[in-house]
Amino acid sequence: MKIRKLIEDLLKDNLLDDEIIVSYWDKNYFVETNEFKREDVDKVWEEFVNQGQQTVDGHLDFTQTGYDLGSDLEKLIKDNDGE
Repeated sequence: MKIRKLIEDLLKDNLLDDEIIVSYWDKNYFVETNEFKREDVDKVWEEFVNQGQQTVDGHLDFTQTGYDLGSDLEKLIKDNDGE
């Protein structure tokens, strides 16, 4: 996903000072934590991003991450009701 598109999507329903939960991997992560040459990564980056997004989405769906986060939020709300 292009950073511009992400910012546009986030600002549709959020303000700049709103907090979100996010995790991301950028090109620098792969170059700096592996022995990949930047020019090699650059050649395949667009295709890799598409495949990588599918991998991340698959993992999140399989582990039901959104459901788990919702459950964690519900528990925290209930725990704070007594305060």
